[in-house]
Amino acid sequence: MAENIDSLVLEHLRAIRADIADLKREVAGNSIQIAAMGQQLAGLTTAVYSSKGDVDGVLDLVAGEPGLSCSGFASQPCRSMLA
Repeated sequence: MAENIDSLVLEHLRAIRADIADLKREVAGNSIQIAAMGQQLAGLTTAVYSSKGDVDGVLDLVAGEPGLSCSGFASQPCRSMLA
């Protein structure tokens, strides 16, 4: 009888060990995906701030040209659009 109980306990321990191994693989995969998303976010942040600088330059040009305005933006000054 004791052998049957020992065998059953060992069987459950093996199943638990296999489940833990599966979870470790999933966590490793998730860690890789999170790292990739972090890199993508950094790239997008850089692109946004780079574009903001380009837009600022264009707004400076528009503001300095006679006859040009930002009137299509509800009569707000050009700079207030980006604030």
